[in-house]
Amino acid sequence: MRQFRLFQQLILREAGIFLADAKTVLVEGRLARRLRELNLDFGAYYRLVEEDERERVHMLDCICTNETHFFREPRQFEFLEQHVFPEWLARAEAGQMSRRVRVWSAGCSTGEEPYSLAMSFLARFPAASGWEIDILATDLSTRVLEKAQAAVWPIEKAREVPEHHLKAFMLKGTGPQEGRFTSRAVSTSSCAGTSSSTSIRFPRPVSSAGCSTAWSRMATSCLDTPRASPA
Repeated sequence: MRQFRLFQQLILREAGIFLADAKTVLVEGRLARRLRELNLDFGAYYRLVEEDERERVHMLDCICTNETHFFREPRQFEFLEQHVFPEWLARAEAGQMSRRVRVWSAGCSTGEEPYSLAMSFLARFPAASGWEIDILATDLSTRVLEKAQAAVWPIEKAREVPEHHLKAFMLKGTGPQEGRFTSRAVSTSSCAGTSSSTSIRFPRPVSSAGCSTAWSRMATSCLDTPRASPA
């Protein structure tokens, strides 16, 4: 239990995640393979992650839960489409807000959730509409961020995407990509600055400054404040 408490405090400090004592077996199970690879016990591994930043990142990768789906939490997307988007359109027409929107997808995992957001925004705010949508996608796990930026998923996951979005925004893989599908009409970048009307960024280090909306599967909170700006 003492060794678990050390990892408990370390994970809280580094990631803001509190793991209750009941998660002891979970932590041990997720770190066991790495300990075998390094031939270390928990005490020695704790000392290593305290000293080695790269290994600390690897440890957090092991701890993170990365379950995700396209259009997870459908009611949140319904709320966006039925309430938030119409309000933003009305405010922009009245000169009360800019036509540039920044969205933070926190805990984006392998990309299904930020790409779901991108499809929803593109359906309502297409490139010709004059709106600029910038989605900031972040996750504690660098491993899943790399997969998210690649934007390639098993074809089985296509079942989670509504048919009209699938036809408009996704491409079925052929040849070496047989059995997979990928996104189109959305640009991605690992740093700031893209020319697309709708883009997804996977920055390192993370900063959510200036985002209009924070989005995660746990909660959605609008942070935007009305401001007049040229359309």
